[in-house]
Amino acid sequence: MRLPGDPFELSDQLSCVLSLSKGEGWNEGLYESGRSLPEFTLHFHILLSLSGREDKCLSERFFYRDIMERLIPGLFMVVFWVLLLFVAPPFLFWCALTIGTAIALHEFFRMVDNIPGTGIFILTVLTCLIPILAADDGKPSEVLIGGYLALLGLVVLTIFFYTHFTDALAFLIHSGFAVFYVSLCSAFLVLLRYLEDGSCWLLVLTAITAGSDTGAYYTGRAFGKKKLCPSISPGKTINGAIGGILAAMVSACLLGTFLLPEVSCLGLALVAGLLALVGIAGDLAESIIKRGTGIKDSGTLLGGHGGLLDRMDSLLLTAPLLYLLIFSGVL
Repeated sequence: MRLPGDPFELSDQLSCVLSLSKGEGWNEGLYESGRSLPEFTLHFHILLSLSGREDKCLSERFFYRDIMERLIPGLFMVVFWVLLLFVAPPFLFWCALTIGTAIALHEFFRMVDNIPGTGIFILTVLTCLIPILAADDGKPSEVLIGGYLALLGLVVLTIFFYTHFTDALAFLIHSGFAVFYVSLCSAFLVLLRYLEDGSCWLLVLTAITAGSDTGAYYTGRAFGKKKLCPSISPGKTINGAIGGILAAMVSACLLGTFLLPEVSCLGLALVAGLLALVGIAGDLAESIIKRGTGIKDSGTLLGGHGGLLDRMDSLLLTAPLLYLLIFSGVL
């Protein structure tokens, strides 16, 4: 097969394609190159199918770049999270989670709704923050009251600025969902932190979700054939989900042995399996939002990891369940 250009020219074109796919100068890049988008796409696939030396070097270069884009933010997140859990006091943890929730709400509304005006946008985010703001002293009753006040505030906001919205009902539905999905669920992370051994439980929960994601990825790549929910997330497989659940159970038992020795390994493994299932549902929930809005990542704050909401999706639904299991005496 004759290639449309020498490897070095194609290498430059591939770099342009990858930069353009991130939204960096789409029109300008195509104009300067003198080539059309179909030509770029053709060259992109040809380069990926090459088996020569140039392609191997090119593949390695982009592989390591992808690793660095994920590794550096990933290490930063791990260190920051551990410091928040075991060094910072609960109040500082609440402050950090509140800021993080505000960023996640910004990402959520950027995906799903076009809120008219900066003032209305700020008022909407502040209103949605009420549940986690109410979690400052770790009392669940105040968080539930905060959820009600947030919904009431959104109704008043919609009534007051009704004529400013192109679709007031869509705004009310989206913002009401944001109160529960983002703010209220994030507040349970703060409630967990205020519990006895709360930091240990949060680290175990993080290990469960991370272990589930990692196990699902590698098991799915090795053995995944049948899709789990192809219409929502084509990359997820049934075998991958099973591998993720098993990895979550192992991670919970290994970490729980040192951090929570009073909790039985069997009970922790069963809870980890349940939380992993809920975590998968949380991941699929954000996939539904992304697919419905046509957006790949909620943001770019964390580099190769996407936005903050992309990293929180599994924790958002698992944290309330873990808190309820501990609060009810199951754990």
